[in-house]
Amino acid sequence: MKIFSVNKLIWFFCLIIFGLLTCERPAIPDPQIVLIEPSLYDTIDSSSVTFIWVANEDAKEFSYSLDNIVWSDWFEDTTLTLHYLDEGEYIIWINARFSDIYESDNPLEVTFEVDAIQGPSLRLFPLLRKANIGVMDTVYVFVEDVENVMATELEIAYDPGSLDPDSIRVIGDSLFTGFGTKAIMIQEHDRAQGLFHLNLGVADEEGISGSGAVILIEFLPVIPDTFFFDISGEATFRDSNNVNINILKQVSGRVEVTE
Repeated sequence: MKIFSVNKLIWFFCLIIFGLLTCERPAIPDPQIVLIEPSLYDTIDSSSVTFIWVANEDAKEFSYSLDNIVWSDWFEDTTLTLHYLDEGEYIIWINARFSDIYESDNPLEVTFEVDAIQGPSLRLFPLLRKANIGVMDTVYVFVEDVENVMATELEIAYDPGSLDPDSIRVIGDSLFTGFGTKAIMIQEHDRAQGLFHLNLGVADEEGISGSGAVILIEFLPVIPDTFFFDISGEATFRDSNNVNINILKQVSGRVEVTE
């Protein structure tokens, strides 16, 4: 009688194990997303771009990384807008997850190009500079798609309360000095008004052509603030015949200062 009871118990446990092995297991979440816009390898004619995607039911949250620098916090929206993008090519990765455990192994990869500024133009680079109090930083003035420029004249304004005016250094940069040309720069700096006036010229027979940096500006932020380096007034380009070249666009640069 005792042996019979043990056999029944063993049979009972075998049935339980068989049931566990044969029952349908819950599906493992597989978060996936599909891009709606922009198209892959698209060219954007703006410094801002909005990404829109659709997700399957397993995708609950999303994160992105621009040029693989740093990943964002997770968020639930299926749209993302980036601002203050400089000219050039970018790669953005967008990933999805169901929970902390189930994260996609295949982030969406999107290559796109920003071509928002047509020349001949002047622009600050970068469009957005994130700086820290008490740490020297830099921005550049770029010319875009110029041809045979012998001289340029411009004014750049800033908020003198946001940085130390005495810290500002303006240096002629590569495009005026990098092709065997001799650059001449004359500058006047009104520290009280936060304004400096610049004249740059080429002491050669031929002017400069192309795109690139012409001025490097060093500065020291002193308070947490947001301010701009503005290309103020009417900047001018002149060619080798001393004829003015029409400037299509003047683009300012934003500086965000934190402690």
